[in-house]
Amino acid sequence: MYYTNLLVHEEISTQHSHEICFLCEGCEYHGYSSDITRTWPVGGRFSEAQRDLYEAVLSVQTELITMCSALPTLDSLFHAMCSLLGRHLQELGVLSSRSTENELSRVSKTSSFKPAPPPA
Repeated sequence: MYYTNLLVHEEISTQHSHEICFLCEGCEYHGYSSDITRTWPVGGRFSEAQRDLYEAVLSVQTELITMCSALPTLDSLFHAMCSLLGRHLQELGVLSSRSTENELSRVSKTSSFKPAPPPA
């Protein structure tokens, strides 16, 4: 495993029922890489806002999987993901409805999120 964002058992016990537990695991083997990400509500049920966000991300994932049948480039899938997610976040009121397609794309390209590098 080359990166992990896992809330360990002790940390989970300190979370509150309104919070979300996030698990992201990645691996690499002989040039192949994979990852899995899961979220679940600590209290056992999503709040309305958490459910809306979960449904938005699931909708984007479903649309991107459908797009894969046309064999798009990874760059075009990434751009589509930014646009789709941006529109959903605008609908939910998380992002300004005045944000343009170009602004949404620019934000994603300047994001500070990067997976941790493999250990030396």
